[in-house]
Amino acid sequence: GTMRLTSGSCDKTIKLWDMDNYSLITTLTGHSEIIGALAVFKYNDRPCLVCDDSGSIKFWDLDNRLVMESFQSRFNCVTS
Repeated sequence: GTMRLTSGSCDKTIKLWDMDNYSLITTLTGHSEIIGALAVFKYNDRPCLVCDDSGSIKFWDLDNRLVMESFQSRFNCVTS
């Protein structure tokens, strides 16, 4: 399979990269603040936990590019 890299950014997006040819696969939007933490739980990049500076915590299905669950932390900022 394709080697992928997942990154979170100050532009409030998540990017999926194809590391075989160093190209951008897609950009995911849905966070209202800077991405503070990102963790991928399985080798096939699904699911992915992403937290932002608003306290939003989202579980993303990266294969289908959808938010599976969303939570709001009682803290304003969630980081790794």
